[in-house]
Order: sequence, then C-alpha cells, then structure tokens
Amino acid sequence: MYQIDLDYIEDLATDLVGWDANLWRQTNDDEIEWGRLTEYDFSPFGTIDLDTYGHDGKSILMASYIIATKPEVILQMIQNIRELESKLDRNIK
Repeated sequence: MYQIDLDYIEDLATDLVGWDANLWRQTNDDEIEWGRLTEYDFSPFGTIDLDTYGHDGKSILMASYIIATKPEVILQMIQNIRELESKLDRNIK
C-alpha cells in the first residue's frame, strides 16, 4: 500500500487551481494531446503516446483520467478523506 502525503498533494492541487485541462484531441493515429480549450484557442499541456508502446487504447483513457482529476476534484477528495479520518478518530476514542 502506498503512503500518501495528502499535504503535498493538496499543495500541488492548490497551486494548479485554474490550470486544469478540459480537452484532449487526437493529433495523429498514435498521439493524444491534452490541454485547455479557451474561447480563443487550444493550449496543449502535453502529449500521451501510450498506444505506440503496446498499450492500445490506453492513450485516450489516460487523457480522460488526467482531465477528470482536475485540481478542484483532488482538493474535494482530500477534504472528504480528512473529514472521514476525523469522524473515525472521534468514534475510536
């Protein structure tokens, strides 16, 4: 099981609020570009090329995952975890 440093992840997510990706697009048969679409243009943040390395169909899944895990979602998950931990601690004592 992984040791999760919620404070570190929370700091990262907080610093990235507003910079979440909201779109992926296929640039050719093997690459998926992910980034942010504004009213004026598309700003690519990166390229995912898993399909080239034998993971067929995984590039689109990875891009969708990145977009779904925007900073606000991560911050809400951390808040939920901390609330549940607090309730658990109160019930144990």
